[in-house]
Amino acid sequence: MNNSGDITKKLLFNMILIVCIVLSLTVAFKFSKNLSKETVISSLSYCEEMGDQFKLYYQDNNFYTKSFYTVNDSPYLGKLVDSIDIDYDYYLYYSNEIYGTYKYNVIATLYAYEPGNENDPIWSEDYTLVDEDLVSFDGKDYRIQNTVNIKYQDFLNRYKDYARESKISSNAKLIVRFEVNNEGTYNNLSRDALSHKAYDYITIPLTESMFKISKTNNIAKDCKEINNKVKSNSDNIFSIIVIALCGLLSLVLMIILYVSFRNEQTKTSLYQRTLKKIITTYDNILVSVQKLPDTKGLNIINVTSFDDLVDAQSEVRLPINYKEEKAKKTTKFILIRNDMAWVYTLKEGDLEDEKKA
Repeated sequence: MNNSGDITKKLLFNMILIVCIVLSLTVAFKFSKNLSKETVISSLSYCEEMGDQFKLYYQDNNFYTKSFYTVNDSPYLGKLVDSIDIDYDYYLYYSNEIYGTYKYNVIATLYAYEPGNENDPIWSEDYTLVDEDLVSFDGKDYRIQNTVNIKYQDFLNRYKDYARESKISSNAKLIVRFEVNNEGTYNNLSRDALSHKAYDYITIPLTESMFKISKTNNIAKDCKEINNKVKSNSDNIFSIIVIALCGLLSLVLMIILYVSFRNEQTKTSLYQRTLKKIITTYDNILVSVQKLPDTKGLNIINVTSFDDLVDAQSEVRLPINYKEEKAKKTTKFILIRNDMAWVYTLKEGDLEDEKKA
């Protein structure tokens, strides 16, 4: 038996098993991604633009004499402000034509709050500046343009009435809310998918001697895309079958690999136990050598068991030389007298064959 060749074959066999397991699991993992893969069956994008311009009007005075002032980041003198115009310009356009509806309104809310606690009002009151209006459209876009006049002194006087009656030290601000709710239908997109709300909030301080107008909205700079995605049942079924087969194949290959490793360990263990027993039992007649004696030209008798070699040793009364080749899991024992040589070879494979027999 070529022990070195057997070891090479076994290593190659185990390597092939490992590669097959890895490939099988890789295929299963790849197809598992298909289970969550979705196909876009309908797509629509939309973009929004919001423009609001302000015109501030002062009461008659000797200092601010222009008919109106365009509001920017500059502060304004609160006591002299008469009213403020807000010019709204909201534009919505879709990538494709849809049938849609929208409704919008403008509401002003007067807030009173304790100094330093602006986000926790102690009193508020709503005023409808533009009644809600439902509009239908069939196309790709629409625009809302409206001018709302804020009577600054009226809101300030209303707050002064509250402050006088409540006798609470407070400040006040006015928040003007432009809100539009969009809905529509398009191909396989649901009405809920197309439903979205846009808002634009403008904050006007009322009790500051000098104030600035601030605003905030949820209008995104980038267009938004709405997709209707579905999973393909046929692809899912095929993927499940492939995953199941690959999983089963991997399991079978891992069992074979485990059995192969287990058998190798068993054979190695049997060989090591047998060698250790021989060396321990017959230590007094054994000599471990770096190089075995040359048997060329001698009459060689290959005995089939170590006991036969021991019987021969008991007659010739000479030590038995031995050397182990660990890589091949083989140990050769030689007894020489004159022109005679008795040889016994302990091999891992032979022990396994004997065990099976």
